[in-house]
Formats: sequence, C-alpha cells, structure tokens
Amino acid sequence: MNKNKGIKKNSAQCSNCKDILISKHIHDWVACSCWKHGTGIFVDGGNEYLRRGWGEDGTGPIELSEYYEEE
Repeated sequence: MNKNKGIKKNSAQCSNCKDILISKHIHDWVACSCWKHGTGIFVDGGNEYLRRGWGEDGTGPIELSEYYEEE
C-alpha cells in the first residue's frame, strides 16, 4: 500500500530573535524581524515545498515543520 506524505505546516524559528515563521501558501516568503541585519532567516513554500535561508551572520533555523501521511 502506498502512503502519501506531505507538508502539514511549513514553519521554522529564528535561533537569533526567536521569531516563529509560518509560510502558508506557495511562494509565501516570510522573514523574521532580524533578517534586515543579516542575522535572521526566511521560510518559503507553504504546503508545496520547504525553502530556508539565513544571512551570513545567522546560525540557521530551528525546524518546526509538521508533516502528514495518508494511505
């Protein structure tokens, strides 16, 4: 039996400013409050894909995404 896997919630937390970001739909690019200072993160993709990025001085995201499996 095949199981379908998917993204239930596309979310991450900035390890610097502690903002929690949620991308709600495809191409929904969301950045934290410290992104403009080069230390933050962004999330993108909604329930279609996970995309992460962070500035040169950032330490990267804390992953909070949730997934589902259906038969």
